[in-house]
Amino acid sequence: MNDFEIDLPNKNELMVNVTDKSLYPYDFSSFSLLPLQHTASFTLTEKIKNILFANVSQTSLINEMANRGKTEYVAKLTDYAKDKLNTGEWSFGIRKKLGKHMQY
Repeated sequence: MNDFEIDLPNKNELMVNVTDKSLYPYDFSSFSLLPLQHTASFTLTEKIKNILFANVSQTSLINEMANRGKTEYVAKLTDYAKDKLNTGEWSFGIRKKLGKHMQY
């Protein structure tokens, strides 16, 4: 029995320090997302292109949607009102509604 020795580790060697930063490597270089991003970009570009080509006949709708911010207000005036504006007796004013009160 003298030929076999059993070496038991020290208690300190069995303890794991969970605050040791070397136990938690945050190296993600082996998990690069670049190929996935490239494939997703290509797929999205192709899908958008296919949708646009499938709906080329509806370009007027696309133009309307793109120009939504350009609202033009047109006043329909009677001949009497036009005469008053031309003579300077009447004039246009801008008014906006602020809750219950009007502001000029």
